[in-house]
Amino acid sequence: MRVILLFNDRSGTGAAPRRVQHLSEALTAEGHHAQTLSVRAPEAQIHDALKAEGGAGAAIIVGGDGSVHHALPVLIRTGVPLWHAPLGTENLVARELRHSRRSGIIRAALAAPKVRTVDTGDCNGRAFLVMVSVGPDAGVIHRMSQRRTGPITKLSYTMPILREALAPSLGPISIEVDGREVVGRLPGIAVVANSRQYATRIDPASGAILDDGLLDIIFMPATSVAATLYRLAGARLRSHGQDVVRLRGKHVRILRGEVPAQVDGEALESASDVLEIAVRPGTLRVHSPAS
Repeated sequence: MRVILLFNDRSGTGAAPRRVQHLSEALTAEGHHAQTLSVRAPEAQIHDALKAEGGAGAAIIVGGDGSVHHALPVLIRTGVPLWHAPLGTENLVARELRHSRRSGIIRAALAAPKVRTVDTGDCNGRAFLVMVSVGPDAGVIHRMSQRRTGPITKLSYTMPILREALAPSLGPISIEVDGREVVGRLPGIAVVANSRQYATRIDPASGAILDDGLLDIIFMPATSVAATLYRLAGARLRSHGQDVVRLRGKHVRILRGEVPAQVDGEALESASDVLEIAVRPGTLRVHSPAS
């Protein structure tokens, strides 16, 4: 099988890290034809590598959720099945798909491939797999993005979280789901989830299903830092208040004003204060782990 290993080359050298090379060698010893390529390479170059010689049998993303997000458009377009070998801080994609970075588990999955299709989402023309959110959590992501210069750990979020606590990104949000207004200009946290996974296992949309053709919409009203923490703690304990909006739909429209938004853990830099979000059923192929 032809296997393309896509890694996050923040150094800009194009050289694969030792961990990626070890995985490539293990796959080659198993009889696969493995090729390494930076996920930051031009999209046309990644596309050509995935489609060469009749098409690759797997695209292994070695990195975090951001690396998967970056490669998502070309994976959707080529139809090459995804495997996420997690190296990030949260690894929500790998958690949802039960993927691992251990070479033995990857080799077992490729030895007897079981491929399924899952949904993706679209937010103002940008593909996503996990979620879109608007509010203080997105504010933390934006603050991190502004100060990030290389690899990060969970401790890297300390200052962005403290800064967000001093000036929380709370403002009026309006939400329409399938043409019906469900939230009218209220401050809080809005989450539009394709997957149940969320940072630190808070999982506000714990019932979201990756292949049901629907998005899960959660709105947690909050007017202060204390209220925000209360809502997130409630989500972590699966104890939502009666005023929390929870429903499912295919198309979501969010009027957010100047409140920041994030997509799959990446800051959404958009001049538009309107987010048009839609589900794209069965658009991504993924490998399943061996039973």
